[in-house]
Amino acid sequence: MTSTKDADARVIAAIKAAGADAQHWPDALDEIARFLDARFAALLFEDRCSALLELKHSTRAEKAWIVEYLRNHRKLDPVKARVLAEIGAGRACSSEDFVSR
Repeated sequence: MTSTKDADARVIAAIKAAGADAQHWPDALDEIARFLDARFAALLFEDRCSALLELKHSTRAEKAWIVEYLRNHRKLDPVKARVLAEIGAGRACSSEDFVSR
């Protein structure tokens, strides 16, 4: 992972630009992948009610990698794991428990 102030600033600027105009997401994902020394980056949207996942943008991602993530690694979502841990055993929960406050 690159950890210089310039690299940090480039990633932040790229994400801000993408937030202002969606056409900048491919560039932002390239910058994020470089920052993390990753092969690719992808932006996925998940509908928590239906559990449908949509690939919005991707840079150099091979279809097999996306399929592997969806099939095996998606369940390792750290936010979902934290929420489930906070709910605790034996307590009923609703979809509202999974929404950030």
